[in-house]
Amino acid sequence: MVDLSTLNDMQKKAVLQTDGPVLILAGAGSGKTTVLVNRIAYIIETKNVRPYNIMAITFTNKAANEMKERVERVVGDLSRDMWLCTFHSACVRMLRSHIALLGYSNDFVIYDTSDVKTLLKECYKELDIDEKNYPLRAVVSIISKAKDNLQDPQIFKAVNSADFRMSKIGEIYELYQKKLKSNNAVDFDDIIMKTVELFAQNGDVLAQYQNKFKDISYIMFFT
Repeated sequence: MVDLSTLNDMQKKAVLQTDGPVLILAGAGSGKTTVLVNRIAYIIETKNVRPYNIMAITFTNKAANEMKERVERVVGDLSRDMWLCTFHSACVRMLRSHIALLGYSNDFVIYDTSDVKTLLKECYKELDIDEKNYPLRAVVSIISKAKDNLQDPQIFKAVNSADFRMSKIGEIYELYQKKLKSNNAVDFDDIIMKTVELFAQNGDVLAQYQNKFKDISYIMFFT
């Protein structure tokens, strides 16, 4: 499966280094995906790692689809047992199996931008908040940033307790999360945050995935 003759010296070094973490810094068109694909094939061939135990993950759907196609061309049907996906799709897959531990049903829905705005407007009405004073777009952005920083409403409110405006946004955030949960819904930013929450609160679930994935590869495409 692996043809090292097509690789340059640095690419070969990355493919053959299978013990411990490997960091590859390279620009566009330099062969990052080629290295990743051949490294996966090499690990399967020489390290007795099952495809089931391999995850290759990236950020965009475009990059994930390219990765899937190229891995499949090299290893064939073995790729079907691997997790070749984006961060968010991997997290959704985990949440579908375990989110009941966080008080949701496994058939939760993922709200899009329109759904988010509609739900926030409900929060504004319930809290008697004038949208002119708290523009919806700005509040969406602040809540999104909070989730990127893994700040739940309680942490967000504590961090911003001395700031009246941010404290009010914390109230909006808190009610928004309660309404999401009552609707058995998450937004896009929740996908990663809820997965982190799942692992933090359930060590057995974390251990399950730590034992499952013997090799994890991450690739980011720069344009």
